[in-house]
Amino acid sequence: MSDTTATGSPGTSALGKDLAEESVTPESSDDGWTVPDDWRDRIAAGAGDPARVRKHLDGFADPAALAEAYAEARTAISSGRFKDKLVLPGDDADDAAWATFLQNLPERLRPPAEPAGYDVMLPEWLGELDADSQARQDAFLTAMHAHGASRDVVQAALDTYYGMVAEAEDAALRGGEQAVQSAEADLRRAWGADYDTNVELANRFAERAFGAESDFVRRKLADGTPLGSHPDFIRMAASIGRLLGEDRLVTGDSAGDSPLQEQIDTLTAEALAAGTYHSDAVQRKLQPLYRALHGTAVADGRVA
Repeated sequence: MSDTTATGSPGTSALGKDLAEESVTPESSDDGWTVPDDWRDRIAAGAGDPARVRKHLDGFADPAALAEAYAEARTAISSGRFKDKLVLPGDDADDAAWATFLQNLPERLRPPAEPAGYDVMLPEWLGELDADSQARQDAFLTAMHAHGASRDVVQAALDTYYGMVAEAEDAALRGGEQAVQSAEADLRRAWGADYDTNVELANRFAERAFGAESDFVRRKLADGTPLGSHPDFIRMAASIGRLLGEDRLVTGDSAGDSPLQEQIDTLTAEALAAGTYHSDAVQRKLQPLYRALHGTAVADGRVA
């Protein structure tokens, strides 16, 4: 820009005349031409979207830099450099515009024609999906397809998800194993030499109550412990096993008609009727009778 242009000679723009006519605090450029401090605000004010234009103008040191960038952009466009470049549809683009855009993407970046075309790979440990799991996966693929997700993106999402599931299941398994070991240690400390006998009583009761093929006792509690491995359940099952006479099967004792057994049966029946079976007083009476009859301590069944 020349000094002549800046003072408003023929060919000067309206903005140039405005800048030249006003008294402002100037910024100095390399060639001595001066512009007001608010030149960016003035240019942006005449734009269709002043805020957006003003934001972009912050990237230019002076009007000369802006003019240079504009000239370079015009040259690049005229050269055809961008003729094969994809332009992202605007916010107001319709479905047809988006469909065209997606189909022009390289194959690895565009979605398949239909959700079923994702042809995803699932981990081997997962096995065949049941109906509910398949329905959930189909819904996921449909949603990802609607958002234009590529095959690589969908596969990466599933790999990440199932990786997290596997880690969670491994952690739960380790937690369950630790809980079982802790429960066994607690019962061994409480029962001592009677541990094996009482556990067998509990197993016999569980098989009799729920069936040999039942999964009931294998259901997991919140801490990962299978129900049948929880110490409170084992105590209860062993106690009920004794009441059902399973103890005679475990020990091989046939003293069902002995005076000791009669005392145990009578005391147990009375305590159950009175609701006092688990009381300390009744247990103190029963335990010596069981020891005398079978040589083992009764599993009291009380919840700690």
